[in-house]
Amino acid sequence: MLRYSHTRTIGVLLALLAAILCTSSAAVAQEPLPALVANARNSVVLITTYDGADNATGQGTGFFITSDGHLITCWHVLAGAARAEVKLANGKSYPISRILAEDRIGDLVRVAVNLAKDRVTPLSLATKLPQVGERMVLIGCPLGLEQSVTEGIVSAIRWIPGEQVIQTTAPISPGSSGSPALNRKGELVGVATFTVREGQNLNFLTPAARVAALKPGVGKALQECVEESSDPEAKLAYELVLEALALFGIGEPDQAIAKCKEAIRLKPDFALAHMGLGWSCLGLDRYAEAVEAFKEAI
Repeated sequence: MLRYSHTRTIGVLLALLAAILCTSSAAVAQEPLPALVANARNSVVLITTYDGADNATGQGTGFFITSDGHLITCWHVLAGAARAEVKLANGKSYPISRILAEDRIGDLVRVAVNLAKDRVTPLSLATKLPQVGERMVLIGCPLGLEQSVTEGIVSAIRWIPGEQVIQTTAPISPGSSGSPALNRKGELVGVATFTVREGQNLNFLTPAARVAALKPGVGKALQECVEESSDPEAKLAYELVLEALALFGIGEPDQAIAKCKEAIRLKPDFALAHMGLGWSCLGLDRYAEAVEAFKEAI
């Protein structure tokens, strides 16, 4: 009897020790929220864009992924800008010098910022998608309010034509586009890209894997992109297609078709809009319409 009790006591102690170690490990892996924000804020910037007459035209958010000035934001934030500058957490501003890589389907762009002698702390990228229900933090500049912090959960991982997107309850407001979404380890899991205007809490992130795939090339000056993206109707058509893809992902192909058709009305030769229309028609088994839409996209 004594021998049995002794063995049982050792087993209980070992179980308690294992539980303590697991708890400690989890505590180390997940930073307290104030510490996480403090570590990440120097990576996040306010972006202001200007037209050819040097009038401010828009704002967005971006974040650094290298210490020497490579920055990620949304493609639509810079579309049509003659020049753009970033404002760091320390108040200093620097120009965006070149576009190094683009991913228009994912609404991402990688740019170079002339930081002079300043150095920034880059964000690290998560290597896998977050789990549904996982909490995340967004740091951005909604309506120009710099370093604003919001929190939400992963609502779902959605499949839309050509990619996966992360649906989240974290709010995305004008100026939040390009905001990094971080897990509780401080790793980037996604980039705030678009929201469905007709729904509440229907906000979407492009996963970190697409950021990792943006390999820098020789690139081009920001001014070289003005001609191809300065048309306001073209920019609106692009945003409509992003909404259409999100609607397709949440199982609303009828609404997606309406968005794509509106985009095509604005920009008849917009291949991505025709592709979105084709995929949405397939979702309703409207095969003949899908084939015609895909033909227009080629």
